[in-house]
Amino acid sequence: RSLKPSKQVQELIDNYNLEGCVGVHVRMEAGKGLDHNTYDDISNWTEEGHEQIHYWREKSHYSHFIKRIEQLMQEDPGLEFFLATDLPETYKVFKEYFGNKCHFLPRDVFDRSKEQIIYALADVILLSKCDRLLGSTWSSFSELAIRVSKSYRNLEMSGTDF
Repeated sequence: RSLKPSKQVQELIDNYNLEGCVGVHVRMEAGKGLDHNTYDDISNWTEEGHEQIHYWREKSHYSHFIKRIEQLMQEDPGLEFFLATDLPETYKVFKEYFGNKCHFLPRDVFDRSKEQIIYALADVILLSKCDRLLGSTWSSFSELAIRVSKSYRNLEMSGTDF
């Protein structure tokens, strides 16, 4: 919680006021059919471990988050949220579905490059500044946002809470 972001990260997060927003972290990469990267290869885990990853990534499919956000918007029609996700298609789906109620850091990189790591750290910090988190179970990224946050009043995890 005492982490001081680099200038590059700080510049990315400076223009976001997320007070009252819901943080949404959708972790789908490495799910069944989305495990094509070398670091997602089955040889990195036991067969049982790989199946568990597929199971939890399916529980974190964006459709589950959309359904939960719709429920929250019925309670609060003015609700807005900050989205962090690992697939460019997910940003597109959320933006088309929710319009200006969906905020995120635009980017062109979705890999494990230095540039993407800068965006990832900015995403974690922005998620941690929200009032509530809808996180992905079995994701260290969601866990990091939880550990960094000083503001969560409510925490829900995919596959267990929604």
